[in-house]
Order: sequence, then structure tokens, then C-alpha cells
Amino acid sequence: MDRAEYEFLVQRLGSEKDIDSLHKKAGYSKDMLYNILAKKIVRNTLKKFYPIQHKLEFYYRRWLKGESFVKIANELEFSPILFASFILIKKKGIGRKQFNEALRDTKLIRDPRVKKEIEECIKEDFVYSPWAYDIQKKNGEEGERKGAEWLDKKKIPYLTEKDNKEMNHHHKTPDFLFEHPQDINGFKANWIESKSMFGDDREVKRQFNKQLGPYLKYFGPGIVVYWYGFIDDITLGDKIKIVDESFFKN
Repeated sequence: MDRAEYEFLVQRLGSEKDIDSLHKKAGYSKDMLYNILAKKIVRNTLKKFYPIQHKLEFYYRRWLKGESFVKIANELEFSPILFASFILIKKKGIGRKQFNEALRDTKLIRDPRVKKEIEECIKEDFVYSPWAYDIQKKNGEEGERKGAEWLDKKKIPYLTEKDNKEMNHHHKTPDFLFEHPQDINGFKANWIESKSMFGDDREVKRQFNKQLGPYLKYFGPGIVVYWYGFIDDITLGDKIKIVDESFFKN
């Protein structure tokens, strides 16, 4: 995807309704749009994290007067679940573990108002809710499954991250590590890393610092696949090839 198109999508995406609209009108993948919007929300949340905490007493008084977590969070364009956690953990003294358990099972919440509002937060928040986390985990597993299926079809042997852990590697390893360099569609690679996300500048840089750079250092050249696409002009040099799902079509 070219940069101008990506920036248009970032500006256009503001809610789940926009995902449906862009999917229907322009045929964009819902998974890709969801991922781009989720990143936008996370980054906006990080910007507002401390300013909201700084005025938390003010927002707490509004909540005590009857305004809901969702209402205040939407006004602030902030995660409903994170906002609820600020109020309940920092102002009401509920433990973080107890709060996280309540997100998974709202029957544990005794206060009827809090229970109702937390259920609203869970329904509204498609980034920080348990169901959103489950979707992200499922998508990650699906990306690894597709990578393994393609390698198996090509009869390319590999070790998975789990295999490497069992062999007591002392550092983190890629999703697919080859014993010898493999010709993967014209690129000599020692490994493939699967990312069920969209690769924009900040994401690719973050992943390079966190994983891809160390992989290059320890294992040599490799491939990172962003299953939901990436900005075309991003590069990590000639030793790490960035690809999307289309790379594995043949």
C-alpha cells in the first residue's frame, strides 16, 4: 500500500462503523482496517494516558455524580476499559488482579452499577477488552498456521519458536527458523517472522528494535511477513525482506 493511501485510511478510520463502510465501498479487508484503527486508538490512548490521570479527581467526581465510564471515555476519545481501571483501581482501591478477573467474569462484581458499566465498557472497547485480546491472539495463531502450511507445502524444513525453546536457546527465536539458508521466492532467508498486523513506520521500527534486529544479528538474513499489508516504501535494508500475504501465493 502506498503511503498516501495509508494516511487516508488512518484519517478516515474513527470507529467500527468506518470499518464496515470502507469494506463495503472500497473492498478493503476488514482485518486490515481493524488493525490500522486499533493502532490509531492505542497511540491516541498513550498520548492521553497521563493527562487524564492528572485530572482524574475531576473525572472521578463526574462519575460519582452519575456519568458512566463509557460516556466520559467517549468524550475524551479514550479507552473505556482503561478509564474504568483508573477510577476503580486508583480511586476506589480495587486491585489490578481483581479488576482483570472482573473483566473476564463480570458476575464477580457485586456493585450493580459498576457491573452494568463494566459490561458496557467491554462491549464498546474493541482494543483493550478480553474479547479483543482473544481475537488478536487468534489472528496471531492463524498467521503462524498459514506460514507453516506454506512451508510444509514447499517441503521446506523448519524449527518453530516452540521447538527452539525446547532446545534451550538462550535468546528469543523467530516463528520459523531454518537449519540452512532457504531460497524463499528468490530471497535467501534463514528465518521467517509472522506478524498478524499492518506494518507502518512506527510498527516496523518497534519490531526491528524488539525482535528483527536481534534475529538478524544471531541468525542472519530473514523475512518478516505482515499479513495485513505494509507501507510500500518502508525498508529494513537488503538483509531483511518485508512482505505481505501475496508473497506466499505461489
